[in-house]
Amino acid sequence: MILIHTSDLHLKNPQSEELDRIVKETIKRDAKALLIAGDLFDSNNPSKETISYVKKKFKKLKDKKIFVFVIMGDSEEKALRFKSLGRNVKIFRSKKIKIKKIKGLKVYGASYSKGNPLKKFISNNTSYSIGMLHVRLEDLKVEEINNSNLDYLALGHYHDLTKVKSKIPCYYSGSPVKKLKYKISQRYIMQIDLDKKKIKKIKI
Repeated sequence: MILIHTSDLHLKNPQSEELDRIVKETIKRDAKALLIAGDLFDSNNPSKETISYVKKKFKKLKDKKIFVFVIMGDSEEKALRFKSLGRNVKIFRSKKIKIKKIKGLKVYGASYSKGNPLKKFISNNTSYSIGMLHVRLEDLKVEEINNSNLDYLALGHYHDLTKVKSKIPCYYSGSPVKKLKYKISQRYIMQIDLDKKKIKKIKI
């Protein structure tokens, strides 16, 4: 089972070269799901045109039977609270960790909040278990990541690719966007092959 992990697209307009490429790569790699770890949008009130654009891109994934899991970041805390982005799109709206399931996969996610959302968290991984958080690294404890029983922890908030030094595979994918006010050394998305237990960074 292959998953693609990205975050921090900060969409402002109804067009995005980066989202186009991510959708194409997700289809090309026959992924089961696309994980977006926060800040898909750049504001709490994205335009109807931008929402429509995103829905069209996610519909392309639906046509290939690919799911999308989305958590809300700090730039868009209210943007997705009452919006649907498609029948294949599962949105985590709570600041507390919740679970959403598809066949063979459990995804645990929480939207942005200050503090440590992994405190006392342990997954019940009778199937593959993935975590998604939009959080500062200093708010996480490596010991709690290691005790979480997850197969992979997908993080968002930092705009550079960052590997967390934990036993469980845990990465900030970084932002794939070219034109941000932050300097980014290189833009990537992450490919997670759960069957082979391999993590691969893909230039975007």
